[in-house]
Amino acid sequence: MKKAYRLKNRGSFTYIYRKGTSLSTSILVLLHVPSHSLRMGVSVSKKIGKSVVRNKVKRRINESFCRLAPHITGQYNYIAVAREPIAKATFLDILKSMEYLLKKAGHIPNDLELKTLLCCTKGNPEDKEKDTKDVATGKVDP
Repeated sequence: MKKAYRLKNRGSFTYIYRKGTSLSTSILVLLHVPSHSLRMGVSVSKKIGKSVVRNKVKRRINESFCRLAPHITGQYNYIAVAREPIAKATFLDILKSMEYLLKKAGHIPNDLELKTLLCCTKGNPEDKEKDTKDVATGKVDP
């Protein structure tokens, strides 16, 4: 995740936990509050697993947010809280869950398709055309 998108201060986390609106799925809870910039923090407790598993979950959540960030309308601060089943979830499951929560909150358009998010390029998905079926199966040359 880019440094500009990171939410790091304890005070910011506390504020979002107190004032934020919560949405959830079976693997992820998303809290959000209106702000002057677009930032995200990730919370993964020790219940999820050892440090290797927790860091993998954090990387996957950060990457899914980075793929969705260009499509977010408005400025919000987010906290993604991982639930225990996320340890066995794939990246695609986490991406679908994040997309669902942002659509439910009304922060990304409902007509956004998941296959545009699976493109290898970060940022604007229209920059580089790729066959998304090959990307999803891992058959694309770098």
